[in-house]
Amino acid sequence: MHILEKPVPSRRWWSLLIILAGTFMGTLDMFVVNVGIPSIQRSLHSTFAQVELVIAGYTLCYAVLLITGGRLGDLYGRKRLFQLGILSFTLTSLLCGFAPNATMLIVFRLVQGCSAALMIPQVIALIQVTFAGTQRAIALGCYGATLGLASITGQIVGGLLIGSNIFDLGWRSIFFINVPVGVLTLLASIPLVREFPRRSSRHLDLIGVGILTVGLFLLAYPLIEGHDLGWPLWTFLSLLFSVPVLALFVFYEHGLTRQGGSPLVPLALFRQRNFVLGMLTALVFYSANGALFFTLALYLQFGLGFSPLVAGLTYLPMGLGFFFTSLLVPRVVSLIGGKWVLRSGAMVMGIGELWIITAVLQAGMRIPQNQLLLPLLVFGLGGGMIGAPLMNVVLSDIPSQDAGAASGLLTTAVQLSNAIGVAVIGIIFFGVLGPTTFGQIARLSALPYGRAFVASVSALVALAIATLLSVSLLRSPQKGQGDTAREKVSITSLQEVAPR
Repeated sequence: MHILEKPVPSRRWWSLLIILAGTFMGTLDMFVVNVGIPSIQRSLHSTFAQVELVIAGYTLCYAVLLITGGRLGDLYGRKRLFQLGILSFTLTSLLCGFAPNATMLIVFRLVQGCSAALMIPQVIALIQVTFAGTQRAIALGCYGATLGLASITGQIVGGLLIGSNIFDLGWRSIFFINVPVGVLTLLASIPLVREFPRRSSRHLDLIGVGILTVGLFLLAYPLIEGHDLGWPLWTFLSLLFSVPVLALFVFYEHGLTRQGGSPLVPLALFRQRNFVLGMLTALVFYSANGALFFTLALYLQFGLGFSPLVAGLTYLPMGLGFFFTSLLVPRVVSLIGGKWVLRSGAMVMGIGELWIITAVLQAGMRIPQNQLLLPLLVFGLGGGMIGAPLMNVVLSDIPSQDAGAASGLLTTAVQLSNAIGVAVIGIIFFGVLGPTTFGQIARLSALPYGRAFVASVSALVALAIATLLSVSLLRSPQKGQGDTAREKVSITSLQEVAPR
């Protein structure tokens, strides 16, 4: 008990601020480029396919390499991998800003996505081993709030930077803005972020990395690009071939585990009920989020004729709602329990979606911006009630030595679910829209775009119900109690590396 009575160094909260800055940068860059598409196309004389690769390439590398990045942190040190990711991300942001042509910009964005895959999994892993009990819930709440804020502000920041055209930089400023933030984050991480004991006797499972990378590429690439390409035959073949490749990966990892090796993904994680159900919940929940972001952007800009900046500002209530409840729910969880908060979040999301549908229908499909703000706020409030508590429940029983692998798996599920949501709900949206409507000017296409948006959000209500059912199956820790054993591990680890 003496160990538990010793206070954890207060510097951990400063370290949280530093690693969350990395999270903010990595998430922001998924969205900030969207509003720069026309500017990049004109400036670099690029094709639309090349600009699509600028966006999709980053997301693809990020999604495919997250698990590997998380395991590298387990093996070689989470602080070290976080710093390597920040350094690489900052340098590639600088190179993106100086890119002379579309080809080089695509290459730099691919490397930038790989850098984010090194950096982001370490954040959840560092939270997992640094904090315990209620403090971990608060830290994960801050992480969820950062994700929500970055996803919303990305489009707003991009619109402001390109619109203001600072120093006549145009779209290049959306990459240059990362450089000072990255440098400051890297320098601050040296004294403030602590390293933890790592599995130095283990080695990276390179064969597993190869098989998993191929399998996730076959799965993720058609999901990311399929809706823009009209779902040609190769996209379905790629999805089909991903199944045996991923099955081969599981078979190989099982054999490596039986031989006493160090698998890339510890299969014992999938014997944890909350981890498996949590991954399923994350897939459903984040599919709905990604789909709403995608279909709302099409409705606002093509259907209603909003500018990129005005469309981005329309998302602001959603981000503020997510941010607010992400910070608030850790305290509520300690009072009523995680499952009740998760269930309430799913129901509030569903209410927000029904309100969106009602508002659009009552406005005759051409809705004023101000009538969307409150229902989007409600949707964001519900989302924030799920995001952070879900991570805490999912990771509550994971051993600290596997925290990186578990966080890599969870963040990979989040990224794939965004792509799945866009792909599946996109089929509904474009199916209702019709083949000849896409691209028509706003005053002629508000009605069909409104119908397509209403049909898509109706499908999202079903996903909210599926989220409610899924979270109801999760096992919730008792109210107000942390895992004492894991608390002891986390505090002991901190004392081992704290300066004398």
